[in-house]
Amino acid sequence: VDRTFGHGVLHGRPLPGLAEDVVASVVSLGDSLAAGGLRYGFTTVTTPLGDEVAFVTRRRDSATGADFTYGFTVPPTHLATRILDPAFRSVRLVPRHLLRTVAANDDYLAIEVTSSEGRPLYATGERYRDGPTDALTLPRIRGAFTVRVHLNPSIKDALIPGGIPGRVPWREMVMSGLALLMTITVAAFGLRAAELARLRADFATSVTHELRTPLTQIRLAAETVALGRSRSPEATVRSMEHVVAETHRLQQLIDNVLSFSRAERGNRELAVVPTRLRPVVESAAERFAPLVADRRIDIQVEVPESLAVLADASALAQIVLNLIDNAARYGPDGQMIVIGAAARGSRVELFVDDQGPGIAPRDRRRVWDAYVRLDRARDAAPTGTGLGLAVVRELAEAQGGSGRLEGSAAGGLRVVISLQPSDRPG
Repeated sequence: VDRTFGHGVLHGRPLPGLAEDVVASVVSLGDSLAAGGLRYGFTTVTTPLGDEVAFVTRRRDSATGADFTYGFTVPPTHLATRILDPAFRSVRLVPRHLLRTVAANDDYLAIEVTSSEGRPLYATGERYRDGPTDALTLPRIRGAFTVRVHLNPSIKDALIPGGIPGRVPWREMVMSGLALLMTITVAAFGLRAAELARLRADFATSVTHELRTPLTQIRLAAETVALGRSRSPEATVRSMEHVVAETHRLQQLIDNVLSFSRAERGNRELAVVPTRLRPVVESAAERFAPLVADRRIDIQVEVPESLAVLADASALAQIVLNLIDNAARYGPDGQMIVIGAAARGSRVELFVDDQGPGIAPRDRRRVWDAYVRLDRARDAAPTGTGLGLAVVRELAEAQGGSGRLEGSAAGGLRVVISLQPSDRPG
């Protein structure tokens, strides 16, 4: 969140003019963390997309001495299904020797978590309403959540030898389990922040490597010509063609980084107009062909002349270039990359097939995220920024489209981009 201008991005969607009270709440929480010497906190905020849980941390820039508050937001359903519920079901809150017959935590208690405004965030069920109940409100830096517990009345006496005599503060035992839940929540945020830091560090290293390789090739080819080391006019031409090809590679890398940066800042502008699909695909394939000529990779275009879509031509070209680059990067030498398209119901589907090892179904959603590179990808191609498919998804969605991965007929991977059709050619 930009404190000065009140701009932000939520789930990949820009939120210009983010409400001042949201910005103030997040920054104030960061101030409280700094004052208390704490690392992480969380709170609920109301955004144009509804209620969100904001996880916040405060860091000081060692170079400038300035303090920065940053973090991320998740829908309450994510907090419930990905953090609180797995934590509740994976840790046994009552020692086994006390209740050997109880298989799971929800056999003896039910938990409800509500926001400071009383909105429900998480619940394990409606059971045990007739049993002993108590509640605890967490401090402000922990969201001011209220955690209410209902104990199973049929087993309450087994928790303490001799039974519970009237109103005994039994909640300390139960609340210790709830404190564990909230600790896991904060730890999850810390792990996520550390993971983001690692991914960004990997990204910086990858970009540096990606820049160094073509720059080295350009310098060597240019020096060969400038110092008169070419043995023939044909060799000179080949050196200059190599410079042009590597320049195209650099341009694509820069375009990807700039495109992702614009998307993060929410200031991308696209001209979505009727566009003939085949000329854009052919032009992109021709631009990329010199980059893979030494690997004997053939790029085949099978896009009908009649197909037209509602798209920004330059953004569509960048999508195609990224998909060809992915197919070439992770596929074998001598493969054929097929770029095709067809009308499917109310959409036009553009696809790129390769003959590489493919991606396991369990990983096909994750690779669309920025900075993500699978172990398979690291082994097959040591280079890469982890931005290619993230940029493809962002550009596709900005044009009213979407993307998915599936197996190709050639045994590799097929990337499918669904686009809006146009009734008239561009």
